[in-house]
Amino acid sequence: ERLERALRELASERSPHALLAQARARLEELHEKHAWCQAAHRTIQNDLMKVETLELEIEERAAQLETLERQLREAQLEILRNRLQRWRENEARRESMQNDMAALQKLENFPTELKEQFFQWRDEYLHLERLQRVQAEERSGLERRLMGLSQQSKNLQMLEPLWQTGRFEDFLAKRNRWQAAYDELVKIEEEHHDASEEVKKFGLGEAERAVLKKLDLAQLEQFNAIEAKYTDAEIKVNQLRADTKNYAHRLTERNRIFNFCAGVAIIALIYAGSRFLTAETAASKVGDALLLGLSFGGLLLLLNLKNLWENQEKELKQQLEVAESELLESKRERRDVLNQYKVESVSDLVQRHTIYLKVDAVLDKNHALKEELKTLEKDLLAWVAPLGIPYIGLDTLPEAEKRLRESHQNYSTSQTLRQRAAELQTQEQEIQEKLKGYGQQLESVLQRAEIHEPVGEKAFQAFQVACKDREYLDSLRAQKQQVEAMSHEILESETLASLAARIKQLETELANLPPASPSHVTPIREYSEATLAAFRTQREAVLHEVNQRQQTLTALKERVATRLQDLPSLAEVEEEMALETGAIERYERARAALEIAREGIAQAAQRLHRDFVPKLNDFVGRHLEKLTAGRYTAALLDPKTFSLRVQSNDQLAPVDLERLSFGTREQVYLLMRAAVVDIFTQSGESIPLFCDDPLAHADAERLANALEVFRLLAETQQIFYFTKDQNVAKYFSERYGPACVLSLS
Repeated sequence: ERLERALRELASERSPHALLAQARARLEELHEKHAWCQAAHRTIQNDLMKVETLELEIEERAAQLETLERQLREAQLEILRNRLQRWRENEARRESMQNDMAALQKLENFPTELKEQFFQWRDEYLHLERLQRVQAEERSGLERRLMGLSQQSKNLQMLEPLWQTGRFEDFLAKRNRWQAAYDELVKIEEEHHDASEEVKKFGLGEAERAVLKKLDLAQLEQFNAIEAKYTDAEIKVNQLRADTKNYAHRLTERNRIFNFCAGVAIIALIYAGSRFLTAETAASKVGDALLLGLSFGGLLLLLNLKNLWENQEKELKQQLEVAESELLESKRERRDVLNQYKVESVSDLVQRHTIYLKVDAVLDKNHALKEELKTLEKDLLAWVAPLGIPYIGLDTLPEAEKRLRESHQNYSTSQTLRQRAAELQTQEQEIQEKLKGYGQQLESVLQRAEIHEPVGEKAFQAFQVACKDREYLDSLRAQKQQVEAMSHEILESETLASLAARIKQLETELANLPPASPSHVTPIREYSEATLAAFRTQREAVLHEVNQRQQTLTALKERVATRLQDLPSLAEVEEEMALETGAIERYERARAALEIAREGIAQAAQRLHRDFVPKLNDFVGRHLEKLTAGRYTAALLDPKTFSLRVQSNDQLAPVDLERLSFGTREQVYLLMRAAVVDIFTQSGESIPLFCDDPLAHADAERLANALEVFRLLAETQQIFYFTKDQNVAKYFSERYGPACVLSLS
């Protein structure tokens, strides 16, 4: 304790009042002060370098300003010269336009307002001429075609009255309808033959057919209902007979059981009665009376069951009698229907009635088709009689259709051609009137334009040339106004003399300015007002930069002067640092002597742990290598603090436990607990090990390795392992049997 107290007074790291700590803190302050002084000297040196740089930059900007001033005046001079040159070029153009306008003065009274109307009339006039020629050619072709058709259809002219009142499509419709009716009649004849064969097959004579004719659908439905009633009654009777037979068989078995049980009940009743009469004690009488009552009750229950079975048998027999009487009634009704129509079943009757209806429908349809064919043949004869065809048939209709089609085509074509010829004649008259009107209008416009040519292509070309010349005259006037306005714009409210005076003044100023620095000359692509504005903006920017750098230079000089006044001497600070360093060396020698004494005391404590720690290291290292699959091969436990480090294959230095993952740390702590249990067991004291799901954060491989470690520990001590992992329970169950695994709920 005295040793520790002396150490605390001298150099305790926890006490701020210890001598060594105070000396070190003072030395640290002196180091900081020394570093601050050095940094201040470096800052002052940097500021002085910045001052020199700023002075150079200011000189550079001044040279740039002089160059900009010269370039600005050169640009102004070049712009003024360009303005003067443009004014002179404009004046030359104006004189040239004046001469051209004098040459075109004769077109002053040209009717410009009628130009668009004139060209519309011209286009219409030319279009009508072309249309007149096309229609004349078309009319000539129509006349030739009509002559050819008249020669071609001499033999078919007798049919023209027919086409004036009817259409060829009407003939085709009647012809197609006749063909369809004829095909349908053939089909009906075949159906009639098939139906007759079926009638012969069933042997239906006239009497049977007369009876079937009176039969309607309501009667058929009634007969089907009788047939269904008979079938249902027959099925019901068969079912009831089977139920009655089965119930009689079951009743025989029940009677045997009843006779046996009744005999037992009677014997028990007699036995209980005799015992009750001969009983000597009240308790015996109570038991015998109870047995007697039970025997009597059982006998009554058997009698009731017997009576219930007999009633059920009577009910089944009654139902069977009712069903049989219904079957006889429905059978009688069915027999009456079959005898009346002389058939074997109602379905046979329905089939015969269907065949009769089919034959009747075929005969009616056959009659209707024959009447329709007669009417159609009468109508078709009116078309084919003029062709010399005396009847309608499959052999005459194709030829009649061919000749009628040819005649109708010739008639239709000739009618169309005649109509088109009449239309063309009417259109030619209209075109002649329009051509006359457009010609008069065009001639009046040509006279106003002083063009003495008849209406035609030559007059039109002359008018178009005059229009272009007049348009050129108008454009010259507009251009002349633009040129005059441009001349005024170039002078900008100045006179030619003032512009020349400004040019001379700028030339004089440029001669007085110093030459420009080549490094500061800005290349100029084009001299314009935008170039002047750019130069002025650049000049203002350079002036602003010079002012800013001048202000910065003044501030830097003031800051350097201020820092030099407050800065301490580096030699004084270094002398104080040497004194404090000597004091710290003395304190260190004293602490070293105290540390030697403390080490001697600590060695005695270490000897107490040397027998216990190696065993822990051996156990933990041996099983840690199995648990981590060889990643960590050894464990190093500090004998003083019991802090643990592990040895890794991929690192030379041991690894602190805090640097491992959470799951690995839990597994190492588990091995330390198991090692403590194992060491106590070797000394003869068996200690059980309780584990609460210690491998919850282990992966599948480490879980299997850790369970193998538990298997080895279980050979020498008892282990209680609590877990919710089914894989862990399965592992222990497979190795030690289901009895070692308990399920808690």
